[in-house]
Amino acid sequence: MELLLVAFGGCTGMDVISILRKKRQQVTGLEMNVKGEKTSDYPKIYKEVHVEYVVKGKGVQKEAVERAIGLSLDKYCSVGATLAKAGTITHSYKIIEE
Repeated sequence: MELLLVAFGGCTGMDVISILRKKRQQVTGLEMNVKGEKTSDYPKIYKEVHVEYVVKGKGVQKEAVERAIGLSLDKYCSVGATLAKAGTITHSYKIIEE
């Protein structure tokens, strides 16, 4: 089950970094922190998943990060779409200026 969270982090992370690069943002790093809460009954699926994006770079625009995350979660990440059918996905982000 933990590998499902790892797959989700990898999927959405690749989307976000790709979109930010296409938007010509100077991203020097991206960290993903993914946490999930399972149901107490079997088969103990994830009912809540939270992903935190930590974007590092030079002059990275807040709007670009928000748009990239939105596109990933709403359109591109198939792992996230699968998890969203069973529960709730929330997200947050931080931009660290380097």
